[in-house]
Amino acid sequence: MDNLDTKARDLLAKAINSAHGRAAKIIINEGHLRQTAIALAKGTETSEHNAPKCESVLVLMGEIAIGDAIVGEGEFFVPDADRRTVTANEHSVYLLTTVV
Repeated sequence: MDNLDTKARDLLAKAINSAHGRAAKIIINEGHLRQTAIALAKGTETSEHNAPKCESVLVLMGEIAIGDAIVGEGEFFVPDADRRTVTANEHSVYLLTTVV
């Protein structure tokens, strides 16, 4: 069994050392379910993008802004906007769950 905390810390280290300030790894890809761990270095913002039709976010470390919503460590969030950016207010890792 994989340890999600260890994966999150490793991914965050990659993001911090990346020229783009981000790193991602698919954790689960089974049938229609996909879970992706995404790490963002403090201050990194994703480009505006279309949201998946069905998704949830669980912040594992740090704090992110999804559009106007602030989501902190241990908080679960279900976004409702079609287009958005994600900004790391702190070094952060979040688990994005989608149904594809």
